[in-house]
Amino acid sequence: MSLRPALLAAALALTLAAPPAPARAETPACTGTLSGAFTATFRCAVTVRDLGDGTAVLDIRQTEKVEGIGAFGVGAWVIPGKPAKGTYAFGALGMGKSSVIIEKDGALFSATRTSLQSRGEVTLELAAVKPLASPAGTYEVHGSFRARLLPIANIHKDEIALAVKF
Repeated sequence: MSLRPALLAAALALTLAAPPAPARAETPACTGTLSGAFTATFRCAVTVRDLGDGTAVLDIRQTEKVEGIGAFGVGAWVIPGKPAKGTYAFGALGMGKSSVIIEKDGALFSATRTSLQSRGEVTLELAAVKPLASPAGTYEVHGSFRARLLPIANIHKDEIALAVKF
């Protein structure tokens, strides 16, 4: 056997004998869309952390400027109890807000829940929830968030649908 085929045979044997490399754990991208009175796509980031009072807060924020939007609060909502896999309808969530201000005309759209009022609609689905070791009291979550943002005192009669996958 010549040297070249022997080297190829040895390399092949090592490749077949080696255990497969572990898959890298990658956090799936957080992406969102706005449709209706304003249309856009955006990238985002999601965090969930304990508030220390038996509740947690879900915070979804844009990670880049969205052309045509003056201000954008994708969503900050209180999750009652410890975050768990499942669907949280608007009535099951605590206080929170999602809002968009359109740059060209200053029109405001929002879904809000305060101690005095509720407007719009929100649905949070957590498909996976994993407590993180650091920082303490935080969670890695995967799922989706939807909100129906209603116009507030502006010329628009239609609404904005907000959809996020994370």
